[in-house]
Amino acid sequence: MDPWSALNFAYPYDRGGGVFMLNGTLRNCAVVSNTAYYYGGGIYMCAGVVSNCLIQSNRAANSYGGGGVYITNGLVRNSTIRDNYAAAEGGGMYFSYGG
Repeated sequence: MDPWSALNFAYPYDRGGGVFMLNGTLRNCAVVSNTAYYYGGGIYMCAGVVSNCLIQSNRAANSYGGGGVYITNGLVRNSTIRDNYAAAEGGGMYFSYGG
């Protein structure tokens, strides 16, 4: 995604409230006020790069992690992650593998 896009979605059941990434690049965006029931309230990523993004006020509402970002493999760089919440681990970010 480019340039500066805002993402705001409501409550997908499983993961990736704002973005579900299997690969690729997400850049110059704001991922704000999203909720996922389990993993990655803002972003759930299996691989790829998140760059120059604002990730704010997202929630992983149940007993898993990654309120802002849940990463299985990938990289987050030059991004601001703030005011996110997870019911379990990693309110801002949870790394399963990689990073």
